[in-house]
Amino acid sequence: MAVAGSAQLRRRPRRPHAPRPRRVPRPGPGGSSGPGRVPGRADGGAPNELLALLAQESLRDGPAQRAVLDRLVDLLVLTVLRGRRDVGLLSAAADPVVGPVLDLLHSRPGERWTVAALAERAGVSRATFARRFAEVVGSPPQRYLTDLRLDLAADLLRRSDRTLASIAAEVGFSDAFALSTAYRRRRGRPPSTERGSSTAR
Repeated sequence: MAVAGSAQLRRRPRRPHAPRPRRVPRPGPGGSSGPGRVPGRADGGAPNELLALLAQESLRDGPAQRAVLDRLVDLLVLTVLRGRRDVGLLSAAADPVVGPVLDLLHSRPGERWTVAALAERAGVSRATFARRFAEVVGSPPQRYLTDLRLDLAADLLRRSDRTLASIAAEVGFSDAFALSTAYRRRRGRPPSTERGSSTAR
């Protein structure tokens, strides 16, 4: 028989539920987060997150604002050209080793960059730079540079009637044959297919 005032069973204190970790999409083939889709956009254009960051930064006033805006604009241009967002590209731009190198590649893609030269610019050893770049960006430096050059070449082919040789020289290929070979290898079609594609869409 229960007696009033007897010791009550002690309740165990509830443990606070830890927040579930946010699920990050795994990159698909070619480093994209999905087959031709961009998080936050259904049309494969610039992601809403990047546009929001650009708008927020433009309202700020500080000594580093110009550098940050330049970096964001570079990323926005690359995203629109590729039609997808590379996973980790935003964090790569802020990385102290990889970020300055991305600036170089985007501002001077036509130079004959080597991994050794880029590592020297980053101030680290060649092996450290190559490993860090692959970890942060998701692809080796030379592959990233090749893809960037192909994106730029495709855009020039769509928007102008320039010869393939002149475009190849501008974006960093030795000649039209080298550009055409890289284009076929990476994209499975000749660069000539880009001619007039912007008006056909």
